[in-house]
Amino acid sequence: MRVTPLPETRPPWDAAWFPRDLYETRKRLRERVIARIDANGAIRDPCRSRVLESALGLRAVQRVGGRPQAEQRLIGFLKTQRDAADPLDRLLARTAIDESTAPDTAAFERVLDRVPGFTGARKRTTLTAILRMLGVTDGARGDAFDPEPERQGLHPWALAQSTADRVVLAATDGRSEQITAADIAILDATQRSGDVWESNLLVHLCVVHALSLLPGTYDTVTKGVDKALMYQRPDGGLPFVSDIDTWCTATGAVALACTGTPQNVLHRLAEHLTAQQHADGGWSFSDRVELCDTDDVSVALEFLGQLDPVLYRGTIDKGLRWLRRVQGPDGGFPTYPGAPSEPCMTIAAVNALTHQPVTHGAATHRAVQYVASRQQAAGTFPPDWSASRYHTLFRAVLAGTNPALAPVSSAGQLAARALDAVQAGQNPDGGWGQQSGMPSDPISTAYALTALTRQDDPTQAIEGLRYLLSACADDSAVVMVPDSIGPRPFIFTVPALADIFMLLALGHVTAACAMPVDRDPVYIPAQARPHVSAA
Repeated sequence: MRVTPLPETRPPWDAAWFPRDLYETRKRLRERVIARIDANGAIRDPCRSRVLESALGLRAVQRVGGRPQAEQRLIGFLKTQRDAADPLDRLLARTAIDESTAPDTAAFERVLDRVPGFTGARKRTTLTAILRMLGVTDGARGDAFDPEPERQGLHPWALAQSTADRVVLAATDGRSEQITAADIAILDATQRSGDVWESNLLVHLCVVHALSLLPGTYDTVTKGVDKALMYQRPDGGLPFVSDIDTWCTATGAVALACTGTPQNVLHRLAEHLTAQQHADGGWSFSDRVELCDTDDVSVALEFLGQLDPVLYRGTIDKGLRWLRRVQGPDGGFPTYPGAPSEPCMTIAAVNALTHQPVTHGAATHRAVQYVASRQQAAGTFPPDWSASRYHTLFRAVLAGTNPALAPVSSAGQLAARALDAVQAGQNPDGGWGQQSGMPSDPISTAYALTALTRQDDPTQAIEGLRYLLSACADDSAVVMVPDSIGPRPFIFTVPALADIFMLLALGHVTAACAMPVDRDPVYIPAQARPHVSAA
């Protein structure tokens, strides 16, 4: 995600071609992101309520009873989502608050398009189990129940989730004898602390529902419900996770580093990230979470290597060793250790490994080859952890145009094809939507604009920048369309990410103009700028 030197064939743009409020907007966004930094050096923003966890939470509260205020607040939140734009949210909200409503179970089928192929069968099982937890049985038969599950290679969250799904399906199908002692032990292990396990309310609530179907679990289930209610938001709903503050800190730090932020602020962020590194060298998305992932590790390393590779050498080396350990035999990188490789995570790792191109050259080359082999005919990639196709695309363009990969021919080809896909997706208003044909939104546009800064012609970038600047024209909050997914295919909301990725895009535009980060460009009239097409 960081800014790297422009390719030798890419001349700097003239900053005077761009809207004159670029620098003022960038300054305002930078101040908003800095304002989120707490005393410990973390960029914090709690995850907002989501329909899925709120619906499951409501059913769990109703199972144990005795919590009328929490129940009414959950119902109040779900009522506001009865007519939500997302069909899955509508289905879940209406099913949870009106049991007489016949659910459109086909909505579950449609959302499976948002997940990579290797997770499809497991996610179908989860969706079926969720319907059962909400009391729906019609159209949700237990065909997906696997009496002998394959647990090998599942990370802890997936293991707990899949076990809860199996137990729910077995119990509601009258096959409780197929629930094993191993299943129960996995579920019980998540309930031993006084807080929500791994800050993951979705897994926690699914485990609570599974346990509620077993004998002798009332006290455990009651405590589990109360743990979940500790995270009830002011609007009455429940979130997916408590926060993704380490992810916000790492991505926000990269954005701040390329937009003229004082060094003392950047080192505060770096010190916090260094303190959050796990003993094995990895990072998690939150300082409350144990499971490390490739994305957080990669972006934390990008920032630390950009800020001061000497001062943070020990931390960087540990993180790079973590990455090398999780690289798969196919050259790709998984989200979580032991899982299948994915293009987006592999691109993230490449962007981190190129800090030390000599030391990690062979691993980087294999990773680039893996990504190139997974790129689709249109230049796009399979679904990742974003609802926007431009998330993987912009990172692929940055990786493929990094001068450190100039000797790798497939890197340039990869970037060129990804850039073609970005160019083809611009809407008439200058922005980009999450998928083809969708309305423009600020985050997708920020992703696309960042990618466009690596090409010669600034025309599309100028129009994209105008759209982006109009989305944050004053000090009010950006009207964002959330794109973060967890677990796949469910979207969740952390508003800080809109500011962070827009700031990152403006930083890349500044760098593409080869202008100092603290200097305003000389403004020239529109008629003297390059021709801008309406297409």
